[in-house]
Amino acid sequence: MLLTQEEIKTILQKTLPKLSEKDAEAAASALVKDVSEWKEVDLPGHLGAELSVQCRDICALGAAYEEGDRIRAFIRKKPASQKP
Repeated sequence: MLLTQEEIKTILQKTLPKLSEKDAEAAASALVKDVSEWKEVDLPGHLGAELSVQCRDICALGAAYEEGDRIRAFIRKKPASQKP
């Protein structure tokens, strides 16, 4: 995660000055918890944009990769109960 829970809370309080301390803390906590369920992936490698000649022709992300754009993607991790 790029920001700590305390940094998120501070940003929320600056952006939403009427937000209570308790609500800011709860929102920051929920965001930090949710982020732990996601993982960042190398999208071109994950999609096969480096391998498939067709990727750039049939996919907007593949076309963006071909043009040199940086792509960041997040995939939600499967809960432990759903893993094989």
